[in-house]
Amino acid sequence: MAGKRKVEDYGLQISMSLKKKPLDDSFEYRDFSSLALKKDHETRPIWITPDHRIFLETFSSKYRAAYEFLIAIAEPISRPAFIHEYELTQYSLYAAMVVQLTPDKIKELLNKLCKNATIPYEVIEFIDKNTKKYGSAKLFLNGNRYFLQIFDPTIFNELLPNIKEKLILRQNSDMMIENVDFQGKTVVHHDIDKILKECSEEKLIEELEKLGNNENFTGSNAVSDPALHDEKKRSYQIYEIKGEHTEVTKCFIEKNIPVIEEYDFQMNEENPKLDIELSPATKIRYYQEKALSKVFISGKARSGVIVLPCGAGKTLVGITATTRVKKRTVIFCNTALAIQQWKYQFRKFTDIPDDKIICLTAKHVNEASYRKVAETGFILITTYSMITKGKRISKNEKTIKKQEILDDLKSKEWGLCILDEVQVVPANEFQQVLLKIKSHFKLGLTATLIREDDKIENLNYMIGPKLYEENWLDLVNQGYLARPYCVEIRCPMTPEFGQEYRRRQAQDKILLHAGNPNKFLVLQYLIKKHEDRGDKIIVFSDKPDILQIYGEKLKIPVAHGRVTHEERVFILEKFKGTRKINTIMISSIGDTAIDLPTANVVIQISSHFGSRRQEAQRLGRIMRPKENELSEYNAFFYTLVSLETDETLYATKRQKFLIDQGFSFEIVSDIVLPTNLMMSSVEEQRLYLAKLMEKMGGNEMKMPDPMRDDESESEPNGDIEGNSSDYTDDDYEEVEDTNPLKTETIMIARK
Repeated sequence: MAGKRKVEDYGLQISMSLKKKPLDDSFEYRDFSSLALKKDHETRPIWITPDHRIFLETFSSKYRAAYEFLIAIAEPISRPAFIHEYELTQYSLYAAMVVQLTPDKIKELLNKLCKNATIPYEVIEFIDKNTKKYGSAKLFLNGNRYFLQIFDPTIFNELLPNIKEKLILRQNSDMMIENVDFQGKTVVHHDIDKILKECSEEKLIEELEKLGNNENFTGSNAVSDPALHDEKKRSYQIYEIKGEHTEVTKCFIEKNIPVIEEYDFQMNEENPKLDIELSPATKIRYYQEKALSKVFISGKARSGVIVLPCGAGKTLVGITATTRVKKRTVIFCNTALAIQQWKYQFRKFTDIPDDKIICLTAKHVNEASYRKVAETGFILITTYSMITKGKRISKNEKTIKKQEILDDLKSKEWGLCILDEVQVVPANEFQQVLLKIKSHFKLGLTATLIREDDKIENLNYMIGPKLYEENWLDLVNQGYLARPYCVEIRCPMTPEFGQEYRRRQAQDKILLHAGNPNKFLVLQYLIKKHEDRGDKIIVFSDKPDILQIYGEKLKIPVAHGRVTHEERVFILEKFKGTRKINTIMISSIGDTAIDLPTANVVIQISSHFGSRRQEAQRLGRIMRPKENELSEYNAFFYTLVSLETDETLYATKRQKFLIDQGFSFEIVSDIVLPTNLMMSSVEEQRLYLAKLMEKMGGNEMKMPDPMRDDESESEPNGDIEGNSSDYTDDDYEEVEDTNPLKTETIMIARK
């Protein structure tokens, strides 16, 4: 099942061995040749294996319809050009139930779409096991306290004693429940049961393509859902959660009891109304509307996570959610730059007055503006660290006033909490945000729902399930994202740097392979090449010292943590809006939440270990759609890697996420460079090495743990695998004509 080749029909069986990747990254092969096929299997787009995996043919005419269904019930594992791989998980089935796909509907649709003669028994059993307790418990906020509405008292038999102690039974608590009266309500949902009775395959596909689309949830398609009317009649008990509510939801989900958190914002009159509407000129793309339709169901907002590629408009999804809820809203970002970006986007896409947007950072807060709107509907935009940091020791007037504002924020009951770059939330410090700021409805946004530790699944009990995810390659093919040309350029270490690298340890080694002079030579070449084309270039490095040296030599503006916020904003605005600055150098502060739509070239000279997230986010800086000139590609992504160093290992791991999204990397190891470049002489390189050694100071610095749980402004990365990374140039094909480097043929000479 590869490319456009058909699966051969040998007695209506698939003769195939597939490799499954267990958690330890070893591979095992499993034989599925005994799985029988339907007679018309060639017309059906998916194939299901007993180990809960689903394979989707992207070349099928039914691809998009099947994708909409699979992304609602399964986790994507890899999505290259021709065959996608998905896996049913406990959490993905939880998400499917949230968007009103019942177990019977899931099994019926799988059977309609799959090549298998019958769905494997193991899959049926897995679906039933992980959906039978859905709807047993609901979480809601009342009076700034969290409560559980329990419909099935037998679930208490499965809870740990310490969790039972955290639940306090409340009598006569009907008035606490916002949605207790379901009488007369109309539930708008897609009648999939009716679809399944249709004999026409074309009808099934047509309806599946509309699945989750709001335009399909109106008018004559509205039906009354007896399940909600029954809910009023179902007996239940209300328990107040004592202490941290996430400990309780974690225990429930570990016992396979998903906890629903939904917000009937239209009935909630206690939370101040926020007067906000989208501007008439604002246009919502189809996939953004589809994502929102998985959040807003039956007139309520359900907490969860939306995953959209970098450059696809996640911010607008959050803004649109705010305009629909129209309640007091708090937005968490991971940098001060991101705060300004959110504020700018709200002003661009909505009619909200400036005085209703309050920005809170360590250096800036307008107390008078806050006091003016504090008891009304308003939007607060701040960073995770502002809320999670402990009280300051300093007692000056400014910090006292800021602490008073923070205390007031924590005492409020928020309608909507948007968590930007939500993958950082499971970090030990940042997760405190959800305990200190209480909200009815939580919406997580990200392009990269990955972490290098095992904490990403914690979002299921902290916030809610993943409600929607869009495919990178589909948006590229549809023109919503740029088509990038991804290149890894391998640069040998110079003899002096190589010798020093081998004798150094820890952090010093990182500085040496990042500062490899041959990287600087290639960097000059690429900048010249692309500036001559009229391109806009971002140079990334996690080492500010390297950036500073290169920036001074090339007379290019540099932005990193030691540069003031005002200077950073000035540099980025000049780069974005003028031709006075066409190349900038930036550290990891530019990985997320900077809007540079004119940028179309990224050059990485160093990065943070094997972080797949960082790789994807840096690519995202150039994914905004551009006019396609004469080339197949309209964005260029270069990674410079020092050979015979740990960097080769990290580069391989970093690229995995993008390869799984369908992107490919060219490997280039021979570029002919001009002879008049700076630092091309041995003497210049020795002086440069001496300068770096001064910065090392002769002291052995502690190397950051690549597996650490980073609680700084960026989330943990790394995960060094112990596999060797020995490549030969013969393993790779010659670069295509669309490669802008192909104008010459040379090699970076080993001196």
